[in-house]
Amino acid sequence: EERLEQKVPSGLLADVELDSFYKMNNNDLRDFIHCRKFNDQTFRESKLYGSNRRLNKRLSTKQTVDEMKVECSFDMPCLVWLAWKLRTEDLVLKPRQKPALQVVCPQSSLSFANPLEAMVVKNASDYLGNSKWLEAAESSFKGVAFGVVDDGMTANADKLAPLMMQRLNTLIAARVNQKCSNHITLGFVRDNLHTIAAQMCLVGHVVSSVETSSCDDRLLVLPHRNTFLKLDDDLGKLEGCYLCYDREKDKWIRDGFASGLGTCLGSRINKHEKNSRSSAEMRNSRFYRYYPSKEATDVAGGFRNAYFEDLDFYCAMAFNPRSVDQICSIDSDDSLFVWSKEFISFLDDRAKLKEMPLKRMQITAVAYLWEMCYDLMLAKSDNISDSPGFEGLGLRVK
Repeated sequence: EERLEQKVPSGLLADVELDSFYKMNNNDLRDFIHCRKFNDQTFRESKLYGSNRRLNKRLSTKQTVDEMKVECSFDMPCLVWLAWKLRTEDLVLKPRQKPALQVVCPQSSLSFANPLEAMVVKNASDYLGNSKWLEAAESSFKGVAFGVVDDGMTANADKLAPLMMQRLNTLIAARVNQKCSNHITLGFVRDNLHTIAAQMCLVGHVVSSVETSSCDDRLLVLPHRNTFLKLDDDLGKLEGCYLCYDREKDKWIRDGFASGLGTCLGSRINKHEKNSRSSAEMRNSRFYRYYPSKEATDVAGGFRNAYFEDLDFYCAMAFNPRSVDQICSIDSDDSLFVWSKEFISFLDDRAKLKEMPLKRMQITAVAYLWEMCYDLMLAKSDNISDSPGFEGLGLRVK
């Protein structure tokens, strides 16, 4: 309910439109209906307005929101329409009674680490002080300009990593499905926060003093500092992570990733441009509702922040998919990333399933890693993304 209420200025369920329910999954829709129609644990479809058929999300697989408003009724409901119609009804589901336990368990003196907490082997300054690692970074990372390592850079990088850990925990709580809160991809992110902090500081993307920033502040410098390269035809052929900049309001608004067979940074931006003209994509994505194209004919009123044409796209970090040996290097002095045995085994299983090389899965994981970490660097009030990242590797949105 809270997520739905956040979609309207009034914060009231009564004002939530049908298209917001249209985006919900079947389980959430059934739960929403259940707690308003049944006061026990059983969801009885046959009791819902005499329905003698299975209650599906839509009446037909291609039914649109507009068609739903006309074709659905209490005699012929679907999950989306019924949940929307019941949004103002009171909850009737009784809370489950918790048994009163009489057993008192002694407190253990042992403390166990969170299974996803990283075992920090190196700090960011350790990476920046490693000449082999620096050489590997400069030969592998594209679309960036490398700075000169000094004491100020290393100190800033060491302070950045803990801030990113705090923001990561906040992101997980806000965006990640609770069932995936211990997902192996999140362990991969935690393992690599120190090397990512070193990478970002090395290429001049981080504000000069992160210690004075709050947990919601922007940690990336703005592009007019000339530390970011705007995506062009050459950079567009690479894979990696990009950033979206609203030049009218002078702020970063989101980031994204592009990796996979037949996918590159340029093709991803071209897809965004196409989607910004689509009414269907606007219904499904906050990005296109807030930044529709000037050519769009059906723009949702009250949502637009600016136009898609007001955005510039910059390279955050990229690689050439034909030259990734050092990116995929494991347990070497010049390894750019931390690859645990568990995560490599996880990627290897997926690679075999998809009949592709392990390195292909590794570089996709790196692109996802950059995407999530650059997301952590954006100002909370400016960031319009609600994606958790790593969707292609099994991480589910909340």
